[in-house]
Amino acid sequence: MEFKFCIALNCKGYPCHEGSPIFNVMLDYIELFYDKADVICDIVPYIKLFQIEDASSLREKIKIKV
Repeated sequence: MEFKFCIALNCKGYPCHEGSPIFNVMLDYIELFYDKADVICDIVPYIKLFQIEDASSLREKIKIKV
């Protein structure tokens, strides 16, 4: 996740929307570690990459999976 985050910050036009690689990695991360106390703190910097609509979509998909 950190690798894709660094690319997204440094490359203009890197896809940061629903269905993008970073979006899917975040979904997988949350699904695997949702029961850990610090998972929300871990993903806060990454959520800043998304537009409001995409962040809302991530939240809805998490609700369905978890």
